[in-house]
Amino acid sequence: MIMSVALDLFANSYYESVTVRDIATACDINTALIYYYFGSKKGLFRAAIEASIREALFEYETLRAEADDPVELIEGWFEINVRSYRSLVRLVKITVDYAYSKARDEEIDRLLHDLYEHEIDQLAECIEAGVRLGRFRSVDKRAMALFVSVHLDGIFLASIMRPGTDIAFLVANLREILWQQLGYRPVLAAVQQS
Repeated sequence: MIMSVALDLFANSYYESVTVRDIATACDINTALIYYYFGSKKGLFRAAIEASIREALFEYETLRAEADDPVELIEGWFEINVRSYRSLVRLVKITVDYAYSKARDEEIDRLLHDLYEHEIDQLAECIEAGVRLGRFRSVDKRAMALFVSVHLDGIFLASIMRPGTDIAFLVANLREILWQQLGYRPVLAAVQQS
């Protein structure tokens, strides 16, 4: 509960402006409890970011355990991003605010770096599997995965800056661009399987 409330406060304000007292008040607890469990605001922030990252990766890891088809995995990954939009946008906003704060922390920087590397590695593996199976044309898998990862963050940032942004439409558009770049035609693939 404390980490979730803290993330909401960080998302609705700025990292540097949120105090331990603000978090304790919102949780209706004593500030000493936060210091006892997390050591500091930075410790709480680190734990909350880590929990948020684990949550973001859990659904995809579950998908990977249930499917091995590269198209199905990529489609599922896009669906997860649309379905988890609110928590992912909150994470993006918090990390952008954090990136511009004076309170940089090596461990938090590593967590964020590892999150993006994991995402890019997973997408690159799916692309490589699709190429190996002859479903995708040969491309630079890491460059393509990086393109998708960066553009997805751009969609989330656009939703923060542009009220009324249709996330599902923009993610579907990004997916179609990816399929074009990979030479994959979902409609033809569905017809061929019939």
